Amino acid sequence: MRTRAALLLCLAPALAAAQTAGSINITESSDTANGGVNDRVVNIAECLGYNDRTGATLDADTLALAWTLTAVPVATTFYKVYATTQACPTPSTTPATGIVDLTNGFQATNGSQTGSWPLSGAIDIYVEILLPLGLGGCTATSNVNLCVTVYDAGQSTVQDVKASAVLKVDHDVPAAPIDVSVSPGDSALNVSWAAGAGGAAAASSFTATATSGAGAAESCTVTGGGSTSCRIDGLVNGEVYNVVVVAFSDSENPSAESEAVPGVPESVDDFWRLYRAAGGREPGGCAGGAAGAPALLALLALARRRR
Repeated sequence: MRTRAALLLCLAPALAAAQTAGSINITESSDTANGGVNDRVVNIAECLGYNDRTGATLDADTLALAWTLTAVPVATTFYKVYATTQACPTPSTTPATGIVDLTNGFQATNGSQTGSWPLSGAIDIYVEILLPLGLGGCTATSNVNLCVTVYDAGQSTVQDVKASAVLKVDHDVPAAPIDVSVSPGDSALNVSWAAGAGGAAAASSFTATATSGAGAAESCTVTGGGSTSCRIDGLVNGEVYNVVVVAFSDSENPSAESEAVPGVPESVDDFWRLYRAAGGREPGGCAGGAAGAPALLALLALARRRR
């Protein structure tokens, strides 16, 4: 099992008591190869602890905090670090409801103050943040505000919001691809499809996977919501493969699989074989680079001679 790297939040010092909210820098070290996203997003794979691409098991996402507070209003004030789906409170308000306390109660500030989390282990995002905020089903999409707020000595009224940041919990998925078609290539299958409609998220990439009866699988991936085809190489001629296409959102949330379509690679002089024989180097789509145009012209000339 791969260890989930913690999120690290660093709080820039507040320069004065009357200063407006500062900023929190979020750096996430995700295992992107297993479905995580390396930004301010908790996607489905990170929430559930598994990867929809490969089925690999992941540890739960965790959160670590580090902060520095300077020039607090008075020595007897207290700070609180918490997560909420509501806005961070404004000065002179009472503490917000529907919050998750990340500092185990109020901590005294007493002038300059530094602190860090974990005090005794990292915060489990799913158990300690998503579940209490009602986002634990790994189906809801919401912004979670992270707030560092200073309260009065009675711990009842907000004196100042020192810093805030937004962590996006994104569980929206795109619609499954439709109209999948498969044509044979030499040790390959050429796959085309159309983007589905009605998904909660737009598709930003697609992966087509060919699986044999023995369970051997190869795939191809293209980026761009308007992508409609790719070529799966590394297959065995004459063997039957079932091909499915999956769409992925910007947050790497997968759609349901398309309907499976069978295909059989054949030893044929298909377009890609002729193109590569003519010197083309592109894996798919229109030719590019120094060898692309000459190879394409040579291929067209070859096609004319064969008429």
